[in-house]
Amino acid sequence: MLRKTGLEKDPFSQLPKMLERIQEAMHPLAGMQNNIQALAARVSQPTRLELAIKKFVTSNTEITKAFETLKVGPVDEFAKKLAQDTRRTRPLENAGWLPHYTTPFDIVELRHTDTTLLQDELLKYYKENWQNVRQKIETQLAGYDLDEESKATFREALDAHEGGLYRSVCRVLFPEIERIARRELHGGKIQKHIASQSCLRNLAGQMVPTALDLPEYYVLVLFKQLNAHVYQSIANSNDLKLFEQDPVPNRHAAMHGLINYRSTQNSLNMLFLADYIVQVIDFFK
Repeated sequence: MLRKTGLEKDPFSQLPKMLERIQEAMHPLAGMQNNIQALAARVSQPTRLELAIKKFVTSNTEITKAFETLKVGPVDEFAKKLAQDTRRTRPLENAGWLPHYTTPFDIVELRHTDTTLLQDELLKYYKENWQNVRQKIETQLAGYDLDEESKATFREALDAHEGGLYRSVCRVLFPEIERIARRELHGGKIQKHIASQSCLRNLAGQMVPTALDLPEYYVLVLFKQLNAHVYQSIANSNDLKLFEQDPVPNRHAAMHGLINYRSTQNSLNMLFLADYIVQVIDFFK
């Protein structure tokens, strides 16, 4: 569920200025993720990683300014959280999973040193706990300020996943995301060229890290996936080979039949991705 951020206090007069500041602040935070991953690859001991992250953050004036703008808390606390979250996120990403509020982070923590075992454990978890997972997603869905068509389509995608119709999930949700974006971000306008994809990425880049029910670092991971993977075009065979190796669906590959996203993991990642995008749109409504 979305957390209150203060936008609701004066949603009109201050919103343009706040969005501009948030956008300026989020990009250096999102960009620092690759640097932190590189640090984590070199420094495995948690305490040393925490110190390395703190040093990196405090030495970068853009990131320091972002901390002040977004009020994400003291650098010491944030560095400690990033050190903890990075250790769990790296194997999650290596196994090809998007973070989500249904992610069993206790399993990720337990199996973070063995990507193959983590993959097996996550697939087992989502199979055995699907009804609880679905209930959480539907509870969130009910609270979004979207039309009933959007919610009905999302529920059909959940039905498809539950029935093992994994191909259908991507093929249903990517067009629905565009319908929602057209309706909510562009007033339902019908025109040949409409920048729903770039608009979504722009809004996600403006989103306060604490706005989702996920640790701040995972929001940065989702933003990176949305910005650098999900809506990238596939231009040649080398691109195609690269994207075929990633279990996170790509819109261009799915919509143009370049890759068949037909696995359990493809389907779950698509549900998590759509949920994230819907939260971005709902947040800015």
